[in-house]
Amino acid sequence: MAEYERSRTMHARPEQVFDQAADVGQLDTWIPDAVHVEAADLPAVTVHEDRSGQDMPALLRSERDQMRLEWGTREQGAYAGWLQVSGIDSGP
Repeated sequence: MAEYERSRTMHARPEQVFDQAADVGQLDTWIPDAVHVEAADLPAVTVHEDRSGQDMPALLRSERDQMRLEWGTREQGAYAGWLQVSGIDSGP
């Protein structure tokens, strides 16, 4: 799979941003358009890539104390990703 990197600046407290990003039902809005994550029985998820049309079993881990989400395919190791929330200042 291709490699993607993106960053955004948001005018909100980091904890609020992380809580929104960690909501698996909304995760598609945080990751590349060609990749979709569906919850199974957390930490189990299914990752779908539009380009290949494949569904792969994967794991999704949420580390709120580190404000980090990590995911990756279980068997093939073909896909892994992470999302890190960090604060620039104290927010509004």
